[in-house]
Amino acid sequence: MNQSKLMPLPTAISAPFWQSLKDGVIRIQQCGECDGWVFYPRNHCSHCLSDQLTWQEVSGEATLYSFTIARVPTMAEFASKKPQILAVVRLKEGVHINTTIVGVEEQDLTVGMPLKPVFDEVDSDGTTLLQFTAVTNRTDKLSYENPLDGLGKNERGQLQVSVDNQAAINALPSLGFTSWSNEITVDQALIDDFAKLSGDDYWLHTDPERAKERVHLELPSLMARWYKCCNLALIYHCPMR
Repeated sequence: MNQSKLMPLPTAISAPFWQSLKDGVIRIQQCGECDGWVFYPRNHCSHCLSDQLTWQEVSGEATLYSFTIARVPTMAEFASKKPQILAVVRLKEGVHINTTIVGVEEQDLTVGMPLKPVFDEVDSDGTTLLQFTAVTNRTDKLSYENPLDGLGKNERGQLQVSVDNQAAINALPSLGFTSWSNEITVDQALIDDFAKLSGDDYWLHTDPERAKERVHLELPSLMARWYKCCNLALIYHCPMR
């Protein structure tokens, strides 16, 4: 699968679950006091509140508990040729998991139908999402396909990406410089020019001395602008330093 969606961020509590998916298995928590199964990952048992939880491997055998078909994507990254089938499945152990159903046509969906897990690898680091499909399907894993593979390069060795190849465009940004990056020195003159071109000719950017004196007085306004920049960076996949 090609990855352009926002990905889950593992925490100290949930990291074992995400690592198990990378390993091609499913591990969920079980309570050592009451033997109850727990999902989503947490510090205490949802049945008896004990903190004696351990990670146990399970088969992933499940049934379809509920589903809905999303025909209008909530974000552009979730758009695809087919509607997204959002579902809640019930594992054999009794816990419920929010997921998506793949490889099943809409007319074949039935509450209570048996399902099996599909390990969906979404990046080159092996990050894997848990999806489900009908037990009659042969698919057990969806391997990551790098959208930049096979693209041509110019005489400088830079990748040539067509403007209509959205998957490749989404894959280009990174947190570091790459072979296709151009280095630009950002100095005050460049900032001034950009401020004029963008119409955002604000003293905070173009008057460093005033900024030093007044930044502490106008912090709320500055935070609002920073929040706006962060949102734009997420929407347009722009890396930030």
